[in-house]
Amino acid sequence: MNKGRYSRSSNQMNSVCSGDARAITALAGIGILVRIAIGLVYSPALFLDSPTYFTLAEQLRTADFSRYIGLRTPGYPLMLILCGSDPQIAVLAQAALGVATSILLYMVARQLSAGLTIAFLSGLIHSLSLNVLFFEASVLTEALSAFLVVLSVWLFMGLPQSKRPTVRVACLGFVLAFATLTRPVLVCLGPVYCFLLVWLGGWRAWRQAATLGTAFASPVLGWVIFNQLVIGYFGLSTLLGISLTNHVGAFIERAPEQYAQVRDIYLKHRAEKVAETGSHAMTIFLARDEMMQELDMTFPQLSRTLTKLSTELIVAHPLLYARSVAEAWVSFWAAPLAYQPDSFSSPSAAPLVLGTWRIEQPLIRVLNLGFVLASTAWLLVALRPRNWRVPIVWNPLAPAIVVWSVSVTQALLEFGDNPRYGVPTQSLAILFLLSASNWGVQRHRAKPSFARRS
Repeated sequence: MNKGRYSRSSNQMNSVCSGDARAITALAGIGILVRIAIGLVYSPALFLDSPTYFTLAEQLRTADFSRYIGLRTPGYPLMLILCGSDPQIAVLAQAALGVATSILLYMVARQLSAGLTIAFLSGLIHSLSLNVLFFEASVLTEALSAFLVVLSVWLFMGLPQSKRPTVRVACLGFVLAFATLTRPVLVCLGPVYCFLLVWLGGWRAWRQAATLGTAFASPVLGWVIFNQLVIGYFGLSTLLGISLTNHVGAFIERAPEQYAQVRDIYLKHRAEKVAETGSHAMTIFLARDEMMQELDMTFPQLSRTLTKLSTELIVAHPLLYARSVAEAWVSFWAAPLAYQPDSFSSPSAAPLVLGTWRIEQPLIRVLNLGFVLASTAWLLVALRPRNWRVPIVWNPLAPAIVVWSVSVTQALLEFGDNPRYGVPTQSLAILFLLSASNWGVQRHRAKPSFARRS
């Protein structure tokens, strides 16, 4: 009898493993075919940000920082160096990362006890989302950022079953550091994962949290110190002042008189920007050169001045800032499609893509709304006193907490191009929604019916 039970259990396990192997193979195959199809009709696209990454890549490669201004962090430029600074090779590498991200999403869903179908859908949606695919086909940080964020969740979720948890935690810390050096807004994830470790593991997890924190902070602080030594700027990127000015630009006329020159130059360009686009967002990029010339400042010096100005305005007018943050947070979920019309090699491809996107985008936005509602409801359940530290309640929240952390951090720091920041976490949000919905359905089915209770 026991031998029979063991045999059936072994057969079930083999069946599950076989199912996982087939699902992963199918995800890889579909992901490759979809990306080949995109590559046949769309050439690698360059955007306004793209040259700045190539510039830092060349500076890192030659160790010549005579013209370095601290605009970018080294994560993505390092990948470009490995790709020979060739846009075509970089896009191929990003396509490979996209396939790997799809497989990681499947594995994370399985860690959340999702069935084969839900896990497969979680991975498949990533490879069918046109905005994800077109960011992969662009020389921008989205594809690498998405891979690193999902990889971090997979490393964290696998800790309870890991035979070498200390090594896994150290790897998680380095992945988070590289993610931060790829996209500085992801700096929030280091403290978030440390908190989750201690919250779920109690005092026994302090050692793991210390290991994670050290592995995360060392490369990040190393870059901060590098900036201090080379350009006299203590920070990850000199874009901080620019980003914050996008927030306070809506009410910069309230700036103190000591910033009169900055204020007046900004207001002049803001009037032109609003007349042209209806929004003040990104005005600072039109005004910065004139500011640097009139104030006789380098870019790092201007960034420090703008950071100080923005901070003072935020403290003096917190409600205006909060309104701007709220607008930025809402736009995070907009699901943008970034593409260059000239990059299409086939005249019929662009209309087909745009027509498909008109269907996809509303669906993704609905899924994003579903994520916000489902994750909020789950968090409220988790915060009940009896659930405060129950891993079975909190573990599924890890992907949701990651998405929420990124959405809030970017909203606090930036106003204008916020929809882009949602792309690296978009598939993770959909994964949580699918897994949570599946869990809710299973729990409902497991409840005895009224007739059976009677």
